[in-house]
Amino acid sequence: AFKVLAYHGGAQKRRQLRAGWTRPNAFHVCVTSYQLAVADASSFRRKRFYYMVLDEAHNIKNFKSQRWQTLLAFTAQRRLLLTGTPLQNSLLELWSLMHFLMPHVFRSRAEFAYWFASPLAGMVRGPRRGLQRRCRALLPRRLLAHDAPPRGRLEGRGGLQAP
Repeated sequence: AFKVLAYHGGAQKRRQLRAGWTRPNAFHVCVTSYQLAVADASSFRRKRFYYMVLDEAHNIKNFKSQRWQTLLAFTAQRRLLLTGTPLQNSLLELWSLMHFLMPHVFRSRAEFAYWFASPLAGMVRGPRRGLQRRCRALLPRRLLAHDAPPRGRLEGRGGLQAP
Protein backbone atom coordinates (compact mmCIF):
# COMPACT_ATOMS: atom_id res chain seq x y z
CA ALA A 1 0.00 0.00 0.00
CA PHE A 2 1.12 3.53 -0.73
CA LYS A 3 1.93 5.77 2.19
CA VAL A 4 0.22 9.06 1.38
CA LEU A 5 1.22 12.30 3.06
CA ALA A 6 -1.61 14.85 3.02
CA TYR A 7 0.50 17.98 3.37
CA HIS A 8 -1.79 20.71 4.65
CA GLY A 9 -2.62 22.75 7.72
CA GLY A 10 -0.97 25.59 9.59
CA ALA A 11 2.77 26.16 9.86
CA GLN A 12 3.08 24.11 13.08
CA LYS A 13 1.25 21.10 11.62
CA ARG A 14 3.29 21.21 8.41
CA ARG A 15 6.52 21.35 10.45
CA GLN A 16 5.37 18.17 12.23
CA LEU A 17 4.54 16.51 8.91
CA ARG A 18 8.04 17.26 7.63
CA ALA A 19 9.71 15.67 10.66
CA GLY A 20 11.46 12.57 9.35
CA TRP A 21 10.22 12.88 5.80
CA THR A 22 13.74 12.48 4.41
CA ARG A 23 13.87 8.89 5.69
CA PRO A 24 13.56 6.32 2.90
CA ASN A 25 9.93 5.31 2.39
CA ALA A 26 8.65 7.91 4.87
CA PHE A 27 5.90 8.38 2.28
CA HIS A 28 5.33 7.48 -1.36
CA VAL A 29 2.87 10.20 -2.35
CA CYS A 30 2.70 13.77 -1.11
CA VAL A 31 -0.50 15.65 -1.91
CA THR A 32 -0.48 19.40 -1.39
CA SER A 33 -1.53 22.67 -2.96
CA TYR A 34 0.48 25.01 -5.15
CA GLN A 35 0.21 27.61 -2.40
CA LEU A 36 1.78 25.40 0.27
CA ALA A 37 4.44 24.02 -2.07
CA VAL A 38 5.58 27.58 -2.79
CA ALA A 39 5.27 28.69 0.85
CA ASP A 40 7.42 25.76 2.05
CA ALA A 41 9.68 25.69 -0.99
CA SER A 42 12.90 25.53 1.03
CA SER A 43 11.75 22.21 2.52
CA PHE A 44 10.45 20.81 -0.77
CA ARG A 45 13.70 21.69 -2.55
CA ARG A 46 15.65 19.49 -0.10
CA LYS A 47 13.42 16.49 -0.80
CA ARG A 48 14.27 14.33 -3.78
CA PHE A 49 11.14 13.15 -5.53
CA TYR A 50 10.97 10.33 -8.02
CA TYR A 51 7.81 11.74 -9.66
CA MET A 52 6.32 15.20 -9.51
CA VAL A 53 2.76 15.27 -10.78
CA LEU A 54 1.04 18.62 -11.02
CA ASP A 55 -2.68 18.84 -11.60
CA GLU A 56 -4.23 21.91 -13.20
CA ALA A 57 -1.03 22.56 -15.12
CA HIS A 58 -2.43 25.78 -16.57
CA ASN A 59 -1.39 27.23 -13.19
CA ILE A 60 2.24 27.12 -14.28
CA LYS A 61 2.00 28.28 -17.89
CA ASN A 62 3.61 31.63 -17.07
CA PHE A 63 7.35 31.06 -16.88
CA LYS A 64 7.83 34.47 -15.28
CA SER A 65 5.68 33.59 -12.27
CA GLN A 66 7.17 32.86 -8.87
CA ARG A 67 5.14 29.63 -8.76
CA TRP A 68 6.68 28.30 -12.00
CA GLN A 69 10.22 29.26 -11.00
CA THR A 70 9.84 27.79 -7.50
CA LEU A 71 8.41 24.48 -8.69
CA LEU A 72 11.03 24.20 -11.43
CA ALA A 73 13.70 24.20 -8.70
CA PHE A 74 12.26 21.06 -7.04
CA THR A 75 14.21 17.86 -7.66
CA ALA A 76 12.30 15.12 -9.46
CA GLN A 77 13.49 12.40 -11.80
CA ARG A 78 10.22 12.46 -13.71
CA ARG A 79 7.53 15.09 -14.16
CA LEU A 80 3.97 14.87 -15.34
CA LEU A 81 1.50 17.68 -15.93
CA LEU A 82 -2.26 17.13 -15.89
CA THR A 83 -4.77 19.59 -17.21
CA GLY A 84 -8.29 19.64 -18.49
CA THR A 85 -7.77 23.09 -19.93
CA PRO A 86 -6.99 23.07 -23.66
CA LEU A 87 -3.69 24.58 -24.68
CA GLN A 88 -4.11 27.90 -26.34
CA ASN A 89 -2.23 28.93 -29.45
CA SER A 90 0.54 30.52 -27.45
CA LEU A 91 3.95 29.22 -28.27
CA LEU A 92 5.38 30.84 -25.13
CA GLU A 93 2.88 29.09 -22.85
CA LEU A 94 3.60 25.77 -24.54
CA TRP A 95 7.35 26.31 -24.12
CA SER A 96 6.76 27.07 -20.44
CA LEU A 97 5.05 23.71 -19.92
CA MET A 98 7.50 21.76 -22.08
CA HIS A 99 10.52 23.34 -20.39
CA PHE A 100 9.02 22.48 -17.01
CA LEU A 101 8.69 18.85 -18.09
CA MET A 102 12.05 18.52 -19.83
CA PRO A 103 14.33 21.47 -19.14
CA HIS A 104 17.30 19.61 -20.61
CA VAL A 105 15.51 19.27 -23.97
CA PHE A 106 13.59 22.54 -24.22
CA ARG A 107 16.21 24.92 -22.81
CA SER A 108 15.83 28.01 -24.91
CA ARG A 109 12.62 29.86 -25.72
CA ALA A 110 14.23 31.27 -28.85
CA GLU A 111 15.30 27.82 -30.07
CA PHE A 112 11.85 26.40 -29.29
CA ALA A 113 10.25 29.22 -31.28
CA TYR A 114 12.62 28.56 -34.18
CA TRP A 115 11.75 24.85 -34.17
CA PHE A 116 8.00 25.23 -33.82
CA ALA A 117 6.86 28.71 -34.91
CA SER A 118 5.96 27.68 -38.44
CA PRO A 119 4.26 24.41 -37.47
CA LEU A 120 2.11 26.34 -34.98
CA ALA A 121 0.83 28.60 -37.73
CA GLY A 122 0.11 25.53 -39.87
CA MET A 123 -1.73 23.85 -37.01
CA VAL A 124 -4.01 26.85 -36.60
CA ARG A 125 -4.82 27.05 -40.31
CA GLY A 126 -4.68 23.44 -41.41
CA PRO A 127 -5.51 19.93 -40.28
CA ARG A 128 -3.76 18.22 -37.36
CA ARG A 129 -0.18 18.80 -38.45
CA GLY A 130 2.96 20.53 -37.39
CA LEU A 131 3.39 21.22 -33.71
CA GLN A 132 0.39 19.17 -32.66
CA ARG A 133 1.71 16.10 -34.49
CA ARG A 134 5.22 16.57 -33.13
CA CYS A 135 4.04 16.99 -29.55
CA ARG A 136 1.32 14.32 -29.55
CA ALA A 137 3.38 11.85 -27.49
CA LEU A 138 4.13 14.54 -24.94
CA LEU A 139 0.58 15.88 -24.66
CA PRO A 140 -1.85 12.99 -24.23
CA ARG A 141 -5.50 14.00 -24.17
CA ARG A 142 -8.21 12.78 -21.88
CA LEU A 143 -10.83 10.63 -23.56
CA LEU A 144 -14.47 11.56 -23.42
CA ALA A 145 -16.61 9.01 -21.63
CA HIS A 146 -18.15 7.73 -24.87
CA ASP A 147 -14.67 7.23 -26.40
CA ALA A 148 -13.20 5.42 -23.40
CA PRO A 149 -12.81 1.65 -23.30
CA PRO A 150 -15.22 -0.24 -21.02
CA ARG A 151 -14.44 -0.06 -17.33
CA GLY A 152 -12.55 -2.90 -15.78
CA ARG A 153 -10.85 -3.69 -12.54
CA LEU A 154 -7.25 -4.72 -12.17
CA GLU A 155 -6.01 -5.89 -8.84
CA GLY A 156 -2.55 -6.98 -7.91
CA ARG A 157 0.07 -6.86 -5.25
CA GLY A 158 3.52 -5.49 -5.66
CA GLY A 159 6.36 -4.23 -3.59
CA LEU A 160 7.69 -0.71 -3.64
CA GLN A 161 11.36 -0.08 -3.99
CA ALA A 162 13.23 3.13 -3.40
CA PRO A 163 14.77 4.47 -6.62
